[in-house]
Amino acid sequence: MTVKLKKTTCQFFTLNRQPFSPQLVYNGMPVQQSDVSIYLGCALDNKLKWTKHAELVVSKARKRLSILKRLTGVKWGCNRDTLNTTYKTYIQPIIIKKIYHPKSDP
Repeated sequence: MTVKLKKTTCQFFTLNRQPFSPQLVYNGMPVQQSDVSIYLGCALDNKLKWTKHAELVVSKARKRLSILKRLTGVKWGCNRDTLNTTYKTYIQPIIIKKIYHPKSDP
């Protein structure tokens, strides 16, 4: 296995308030440290809080909500059944999958 240090980061999980940042070295090169990393679609921060993950899910859902805004025109908008179907197939799976099953990401 070859390790590409440009793509490799390390992260330390701790609940201490004092910063913990030892320097890791691989083949004489330092490994970049990260406070937040995304693993299988879950945003993990070094304090193991879910705030970054929730922000990620909300931002993805907000981007997709713009489709519903476009479909609800005042003079020509889609009917309620179409809007419900669009929400349930395009937006709701992101929210349910990421909040209730954060490890099940394809």
